[in-house]
Amino acid sequence: MVEDAILEFKNFYMKLDLTSSSASFERLVTYCCQYGKVHEALDLVDEMREAGLTLTLDRLHAILNASANFEFNLVHRIYSIICEEDNLKPNNETFGLLITLYVRMKDKNVKGALMVLEKMKLTGTQPDSITYIYLILNSDCERDIVKYYEELKSTLEVQITKHVYMALINAYASCGQFEKEKQVVLDLGKVLEKLLIEVKSVLASSLAIRGQLSDALEIYEEIKQDGLKLEPKDAINVIDNIQLDGELSRLLELLKDLEGDPEYWVDGCWITVLYCFSFKHLSITIDLLTRMKDFYSNDEIVLEFLFDERMWLKLLTGAAGVAIDVDGVVV
Repeated sequence: MVEDAILEFKNFYMKLDLTSSSASFERLVTYCCQYGKVHEALDLVDEMREAGLTLTLDRLHAILNASANFEFNLVHRIYSIICEEDNLKPNNETFGLLITLYVRMKDKNVKGALMVLEKMKLTGTQPDSITYIYLILNSDCERDIVKYYEELKSTLEVQITKHVYMALINAYASCGQFEKEKQVVLDLGKVLEKLLIEVKSVLASSLAIRGQLSDALEIYEEIKQDGLKLEPKDAINVIDNIQLDGELSRLLELLKDLEGDPEYWVDGCWITVLYCFSFKHLSITIDLLTRMKDFYSNDEIVLEFLFDERMWLKLLTGAAGVAIDVDGVVV
């Protein structure tokens, strides 16, 4: 039936002495794919190329999706077309389909899949988690499993999903590495624990921003009891929304948690200085200003602008109702 349709198509254009268009050919390619006639579809693609017609990536994707028999020559033929056509810019989907087909061949052509993966890297196309899942699942040894998993983890844009962990478990099981299989489950537990802390951190931040400070501080205490800290950005949001007197110790705890991140610590320190100044915690204010002055010791412009001693002494004296000398001593 498909062959008859192709023949009628060609005879129609020959009788009318017309030149076939790219759109007409692509519709016929789609028709072939719908009936699994991949070889016929590729023959039409070859005719399109010979006629100088424009070939789109979508049609090749359709052919790849229809390639149910996973023959090496067939997949390699499609791969060659993609490499030879300058106007075709393969994307993540293209490489993913090619790798999938290579590893699902009867002889599991991992070598072909790796060839595509290297080509993928050369074009600057980022492999996705599905690509690595197929490579992990079809690894023959522990070394390859570790290699692909490490590559996946080093790729910041790729999210490690539950399917990745499932692939690791199945791959280690296939290789007889049952202890490694158990370790994956333990690692997943640690990931889920970290994720829970991150979610709690965001929750504390969100509650603080929306005026639910007591609830936010309760979440913070839960995280602290686990020996962990709020994410720096979330800690800043909580600090920024502590506006009532009596929370100085908590404020200083949150600020201490930021000491490992200088940029956030400085932001938190300024907020805390304003808080202390508002509630006349003058000794703490002076201590924090001194620490920030040390922090900016190599930046004369910032020092001159932010640490005008006369200005701060005037403000502090007015707040305290006392005289303070340049060393911060009440006189």
